[in-house]
Amino acid sequence: MLKWRILSNRLNRLNSSFKLMHTSSSLSRKRIYRSTSDDVFYNLALEDWLYQHSDEELLILWKNSPCVVIGRHQNPWIEANIPYLKKQNIKLARRNSGGGTVFHDHGNLNLSFITNKSQYNRRNNLELICRALHGVGVSAVINERDDILLNGKKISGTAAKLARNRAYHHCTVLVDVDRQSLSQSLKNEYSHEIIKTNATRSIRSPIENISGQVSDITLDEVERCIAGEYAQGADIENFHHDIITGGDEILEIYQNFKSWQWVYGKSPKFFIEDKISVNGSEIEIQLSIVNGIVETLHINSEIRNINGSGVNLVLSEDSLSNITQNMRGLEKECMEIFSEKMSKIL
Repeated sequence: MLKWRILSNRLNRLNSSFKLMHTSSSLSRKRIYRSTSDDVFYNLALEDWLYQHSDEELLILWKNSPCVVIGRHQNPWIEANIPYLKKQNIKLARRNSGGGTVFHDHGNLNLSFITNKSQYNRRNNLELICRALHGVGVSAVINERDDILLNGKKISGTAAKLARNRAYHHCTVLVDVDRQSLSQSLKNEYSHEIIKTNATRSIRSPIENISGQVSDITLDEVERCIAGEYAQGADIENFHHDIITGGDEILEIYQNFKSWQWVYGKSPKFFIEDKISVNGSEIEIQLSIVNGIVETLHINSEIRNINGSGVNLVLSEDSLSNITQNMRGLEKECMEIFSEKMSKIL
């Protein structure tokens, strides 16, 4: 309890320093923070908290243990290979910005540029990154989609969030990412066949590591070069994650990012449609999913109101098993086959 109060006081002092900076008539200097945590949920919470509370011009440097991060308006069952993530203990997160899905690990550097909305210019940020990379022998270029390319392949993707007064632009830099794990984490062809949704879909592009051109380059070296290009002579200030856990407000942000309701339940409404062959008959199945909850089930045009039973069944193998147990005959046999197929995406 004493430790919790000490950490809370540290966060409050930091918050007070930001409030003092709010009185400044302009952004007096740039600051660079490095997160010491590799937990994607902590780092998303840190980014969001600084975005809400700081009036400074900031660059945040961070890296995560293996994880998949989807955009705010995406569907995780389409974008990620969820069975593979579970098997490999790879985290799945949803960020606050739009855009497509990315894979992170310790070979990937994340950058967040936070500023006033009037100064937001992600093209300038990307050009800054390219200048830094050119300085270490990496011939990076920017394409029309604001991706950074190396030899025609993507080494950096971009997303942003803009509010009334503040904005941030964040992006990745693939230094030496595990390409096999990246590929497996994002590969789920069956879901694209059966899920019908208006959710934002990622545009898949060939990727490259910058270590492919400069074999002995390190992530720390890339970090230093980008930081130096951003604010020459500025210190990189470590932002220790014990500060992050020290305040109720940022803890609430962290818990929200980690929650099932945010990661899965934030998905736009979608339908799962398939045709199952049983004993020479073809049976059509459709599930409607709202906020990650199975709402209705259609079998050969017969509607079953699953959510209306008073029990919220999240989309999962267990839920499909519970639905199947209440069926008989051909419908049950059909649902058993359907559930087995669905295990590829759940």
